Amino acid sequence: MVIFRGSIVVKLAALLLVTLGLTGAGTGRSAAVAQTQSTNDNAHAARLAEEWVKNNPPGRTKAEALPVVKDNRYPQVSPEEREAIGLPAPTWVATYGKVQPAVRAALDHQKKLIEGGDPMVEFQGDRHVGFQGTAYVDVYLRHGPKGKPTSTENQAAVREAQAMILRKLTAAEFALIFAFKSAAGLTGYVDEAGLAKLVDDPDVVAIGLDDQARPKDPPAAMKEPPAPGTVQRRSERRGKVDVSVYDALEKSTDGYVFVDVGVTQIPLEKGAFWQQYEAKEAAARRVAGRVLSTLTAEEFRCRSRSGSSFAGFVNAAGLAKLAAHPDVRGAELLTPAVFHGDVKENAK
Repeated sequence: MVIFRGSIVVKLAALLLVTLGLTGAGTGRSAAVAQTQSTNDNAHAARLAEEWVKNNPPGRTKAEALPVVKDNRYPQVSPEEREAIGLPAPTWVATYGKVQPAVRAALDHQKKLIEGGDPMVEFQGDRHVGFQGTAYVDVYLRHGPKGKPTSTENQAAVREAQAMILRKLTAAEFALIFAFKSAAGLTGYVDEAGLAKLVDDPDVVAIGLDDQARPKDPPAAMKEPPAPGTVQRRSERRGKVDVSVYDALEKSTDGYVFVDVGVTQIPLEKGAFWQQYEAKEAAARRVAGRVLSTLTAEEFRCRSRSGSSFAGFVNAAGLAKLAAHPDVRGAELLTPAVFHGDVKENAK
């Protein structure tokens, strides 16, 4: 009987060893499969990148490691100049996949700045006010070319490809700064959540750090000043929105107007003023982020985020959402010029 039990123990031990051996082999195979899958994914992404280069206007041959910054600010160019500069070939895709390593490095740098607790981090000169935690990127999109890049048909296809992506992102995840006319690409500020969406989207070919001057915003309608000698009346409102916003939207040539949006004010608690002020501002930014998360990146193109307000270009659908949101106090018509400072070369 003892021998029988011993035999069972030996068999069980042998079975356990075999099982462990198989498990170890399985783990090795799983790693190998994962590595093969990663290689295949990069190869597929590289093929898409090659297609993108063939189907879009020729741009620069390479991307710089770091963006061009002068006097701690990005210089500005006209939209036409930025269009002509174009996009570099996404050469990093074959080695690293969709995302250029510099993009993740920029986001990591932002994370360290924020975690450092510097209250001035939102006023960095290399970005629009309040875009902490984001990287300024180029997004390369897949599209079916139609004729020459500059043809009306192809530009329509490019616009549709751009719109499809912007509808999948929230205004908190991606702030559109420039949409190319002839190349299927976008530039803007993206956060970690937006980057994850772009990576998973089959219609996104590549994401790289933008290294060029910021394109100037298009002219935006402004509130008409009162006539000389007249008393300025209190602004009229339609619900939460100033009437001038609706008037400007009716006259807009591109369907967007530039607005400043105020969100629910956070009361200042008792205690050390600066500590409480910082806590209030952080809470207000969270409220603003909550509002922006209800808008798509197509409905609202954010330009600044500071405390209890944010500003940007909004279309009719986005304005309707803002007017109905419980955390929105009001929306006023503004000019985008107040958020930009053109950098001029010093005369030598």
